Amino acid sequence: MKMLLDILSDPNRRTRMDVLNRCEQVLEKLDLHSKQQQSTTSSTLKPDVRPVQEQHMFQPILDALTANINNHMFNHTLQRTVRPAMSALCGPPIRAPSPPAKRRYTEENDSSDEDDIPNVLQGEVARLDHRFNVALDPTHHGGSRSVHLICRLNDRNLPAVPPISVTVPYGYPEISPQCKTSSQDYDSTPFLQCVSQSLEKQLGSIQNRFSLTALLNIWEMSVRQACNPAILTASRTVASAPVSKVPVK
Repeated sequence: MKMLLDILSDPNRRTRMDVLNRCEQVLEKLDLHSKQQQSTTSSTLKPDVRPVQEQHMFQPILDALTANINNHMFNHTLQRTVRPAMSALCGPPIRAPSPPAKRRYTEENDSSDEDDIPNVLQGEVARLDHRFNVALDPTHHGGSRSVHLICRLNDRNLPAVPPISVTVPYGYPEISPQCKTSSQDYDSTPFLQCVSQSLEKQLGSIQNRFSLTALLNIWEMSVRQACNPAILTASRTVASAPVSKVPVK
C-alpha cells in the first residue's frame, strides 16, 4: 500500500503499464468513492436526526398544532379538546364574588311610600326655606291616606323649640293641614306654653284654608312673639293667676 501511495502521489515517477493496471484493480477493490459518499451523506444528515430519547414528551402535540394552526376550525378544536383538561387541572376561573341581590320587598315599600305622598306636597316641601326641616313621622304606618310629618325649626337667631307634628289630610290642598302642639314638650316651660297658645290662637283666627308653608311661618312667628319679654310676662301672669271660686248659694 505504501508503494501504491508513492506511485499515486509522485507525478514525475515513471511506472510500467502493468503496474498501473494492478493499482487500478486494487483501488476498485477498496471502493473508496462509495465509502466517501456514504460518509458525506451521514455527516450531512447527522445534525437533523435526533435520538428518540432526546425529543420532548409533548413534541408530537406541538408538531400537530404547528401543522394545523392555519385551519379555520383550529380554535374550535382546541376549545373542544383542550379546555376540559385545563379546567380539570387549573379549576374554574378566579373572579370577584357577585354582589348580594337586592330585596324586592324593600324596593316595593320605598316605591309605595313615595307614591302615597301627593306631588303637590312634595313640591311644596322641596321649596321650603332651609330653616324648616320636614320628614315623615316613622311612628305612623304607611297604610294611612293622610301624611304625617315631623317639622323642626332650625334658626340660629331663635331658641331651640321641640318639633311639631303636622297631619296633611288626603284632600290637601283643598283641606288645611292639622297641627298638634298639645304634647308634653310644649307644657314643660312657660316659654313653650306661650308658643303653643300663640300658634293655636293664630291658626284659629284663619277662616279660609291654609297651606303647610303658611302653618310653618305662623309657627315661626309664634316663637318670635314668645321671645318678647312683655308677652312672656303676660303669659306667666295668666298661667299663675288663681282661679276665683264662685260661692254656691
